Amino acid sequence: MSDDPLEVLEMSPAAYARHRGVSRQAINNLLRREKIPFRQVGSRTFIDAAAADRALGDARERVNIPVDEQAPSHPFGAFEPSGLTKAKTATEVYNARIKQLEYEERVSRLLPVEGVTGAMERCAAAIVRDLDQLPNYAEELAHSFNTGGIPSVRTKLKEIARMTRTILAETMRHTAATSDQTKTEYRS
Repeated sequence: MSDDPLEVLEMSPAAYARHRGVSRQAINNLLRREKIPFRQVGSRTFIDAAAADRALGDARERVNIPVDEQAPSHPFGAFEPSGLTKAKTATEVYNARIKQLEYEERVSRLLPVEGVTGAMERCAAAIVRDLDQLPNYAEELAHSFNTGGIPSVRTKLKEIARMTRTILAETMRHTAATSDQTKTEYRS
């Protein structure tokens, strides 16, 4: 049992293929390309049906329950819930898990890969752009060397490093503000 209060409906790839109404090969292909979340325990693969459906941009209205012949008997003795009860319970667990994933995404516990990749690319471009300005300090460094030697060059390099950090920090703040503004406009 996980720390998560909401039970996760996990399925084997074969059961998930039946759930989706596709072939096992199609699901294995998605697993190989890491298009759906899964966990590996030894040689067995488990797929969180709600998270996988969400990753594929789809939510199922009903959940097909894999029949487990080796399931332990009911704790209350001879009473066994009907197939309909099991199916309704699984459907509600599935729907609750979908809602949980949507909530986590809204509160930024889950970030879309495209958003993170885009932010990283914008930050890398800003860093490279600012670092490309370093050769512009060649004359100042030469002047420092001519007037004070190596100690003067070290002092000048430290000053340039502080200025570069300040410029990078300001660029990152501007990039973050622009990104936040874009998100707000996108949601509107």
